[in-house]
Amino acid sequence: IESLRAAGLRPVFADVHPERLTLSAAAAAAVIGARTRAILVAHPLGQPAELDALYGLAEERGLEIFEDGGESLGARFDDSRLGRSPCACIFRLPLGAHAPGFRACLVALPEPLALELEPVLAEQRVSDGLAASARRALSHWEDRIAARRRIASAYSAEFSRYDAFRVPPTPERALSTYSDYLLRLSRFARTGADDLAKLLTESGIETRRLRLPLTERELASLPAAEHARATGLLLPIDESLTDSQRDRVLDEIFGYAIG
Repeated sequence: IESLRAAGLRPVFADVHPERLTLSAAAAAAVIGARTRAILVAHPLGQPAELDALYGLAEERGLEIFEDGGESLGARFDDSRLGRSPCACIFRLPLGAHAPGFRACLVALPEPLALELEPVLAEQRVSDGLAASARRALSHWEDRIAARRRIASAYSAEFSRYDAFRVPPTPERALSTYSDYLLRLSRFARTGADDLAKLLTESGIETRRLRLPLTERELASLPAAEHARATGLLLPIDESLTDSQRDRVLDEIFGYAIG
């Protein structure tokens, strides 16, 4: 958001789909004005946004599309990976053990824009060691995604048995990378998300809460995003999570939220 402002642009916010938590095409259409030039589409938590509807909206209104796929490298919507032409898309690649503490930034650009930026990009060289680390991380990326999907499937199978929980949707047309697993508590849960997060932390289980990319709430009314933040909890889903660790997470949550 700050980079947009630094470039002299004024971001206008639109709410998310209440279940998928990706940009709602209907909400985006409602805030497009005469000065709108582009739609910035985020794919949060590894969940791909409804690209067909958003690209259709952009074409109808004569707008550019930019995708923030930072958490969603490898996600698909229908038969298309994120970052399809003619948009520009940015992905983030944690290098993990290949280069601890480093992340690679992968950028997909339409050819005219890539040619225009070539002189600038030529100056942004990385070391041969980091480049090799990025290639090694990419070679194992599909395996890491598959492991997270297995953990997500196990979580959802257990949580779906109880009306105290709402699990991430898995629509047939979208394939998530599950960079995070978002569990949402319903009104039937015995505890709220704040208290559950505190209890899990005290039990040695690290969880996180959703954050909205707004410091000035008066900029937009985002009820679906606010509700998800208030009721949601991000659970451990790293591919290194063992079955026993996953089961402990489940047992603790069931104990606190159901009893």
